Amino acid sequence: MSLISNLDKIQFTRVFRWAEDLLALLVILSIFIYPAYFGPTRLENYALPLFIMVLGLKSLNFDRNLVNLLMINMVIGLVSVLLNLNLSHGLLELMRWVKYAVVLVFFSSLSYHQVSKIPGYIRLAFIIMTLVNVIQIVNPFDFGVELAKFYSHHPLYPEGSIEMDKSFRLLGTAINPNNNALLWLLMSIYFMVEFYNEKKTQSLLFVFGCFLFIIFTQSRTAIVAFLLIGLLNLFLYRLKIRHLLYIAGMGLFGAFIAIYFQFTYLWHIFLFNPLKIHSLRLRFKIWDDMLKLYYQKPFFGWGNLKNYEVLYSKPPDNEILYILLNQGSVGIFGMTLLFIYIVHYFKGRTKKVALSYLPIFMIICFVIIGMTNLSVTNVRIGMLFFVTCGMSFAYVKNENQLNE
Repeated sequence: MSLISNLDKIQFTRVFRWAEDLLALLVILSIFIYPAYFGPTRLENYALPLFIMVLGLKSLNFDRNLVNLLMINMVIGLVSVLLNLNLSHGLLELMRWVKYAVVLVFFSSLSYHQVSKIPGYIRLAFIIMTLVNVIQIVNPFDFGVELAKFYSHHPLYPEGSIEMDKSFRLLGTAINPNNNALLWLLMSIYFMVEFYNEKKTQSLLFVFGCFLFIIFTQSRTAIVAFLLIGLLNLFLYRLKIRHLLYIAGMGLFGAFIAIYFQFTYLWHIFLFNPLKIHSLRLRFKIWDDMLKLYYQKPFFGWGNLKNYEVLYSKPPDNEILYILLNQGSVGIFGMTLLFIYIVHYFKGRTKKVALSYLPIFMIICFVIIGMTNLSVTNVRIGMLFFVTCGMSFAYVKNENQLNE
């Protein structure tokens, strides 16, 4: 009986690990591949009960201070929507932060063997994303156009349609080119850090692929963020001559692509007077309207202004103002506190675990992208961020256990 019992335990443990691996793969593919608007809810939401069930059956190892800060932000969001009697969004706000906490704890609690599989999952997502983006660029038999329509919740997205005559902007697996650029940017940061950790040329090739697709999105803030993170990495790395030549070649080829395809929207980044950029001038009026609304309810904001872009016919395109408008000054304080803690926690661990740079670089990107677009407040990007924090914590935890 004892032998059978032990065999049952071994079999259960094996199946349980497979289930965890499958859930980890599902989340990563859902973030990078699953359409933003397809069906009543996102794919990972269906799996949320399974995540909770798995967490209830295993010993958990996570940073409680980080989870507590998530809960504080959740309470701020709930107070904001309840004060504004915006009850329909109260459940959504609760769901969003609970989902962040669940994936954070799940990925934090993965074993060394399990977390070492994640690079393979990211490469699989890279391959699928590459296939989708290349089809949209080449557009064989107009299949690229149909694929772009499938991923965008608009039939022809006005600023990102694959059928734009003036200047093509790549939608990829996102609903607009800026979100597509952000997905590629965050993936490129992973491969930069991986290169720092392993010094493999293969990682640079993945960075190069991400860079090319960012150029095709023509997202100017994403290009700025990519170049800044790239420069920060150059200060950290001790690169060989051949690696420097790869990077120089990557930059020259990217410039050639932008010139050859006449990406006029992207070239506006080189206008030294930002006021000459038409889209930026339009945003100033929107931001002024947002500030006027913020002054009316400065502490907890308006609860949830999902319909803002319907009312004003333009998306807010500034993350700081968007948070101020939704959760007020208290909300921006909560998010700032969360980011400061994450930077402080991982900064002290970068010498032992290179992957600790990943959440820090992502936060730098969010600050840059947030000046003219939304980033971490996008549920899809928020999920990716807390998956990354959990994965980085798991590496730190397992490294400490191996050294003991």
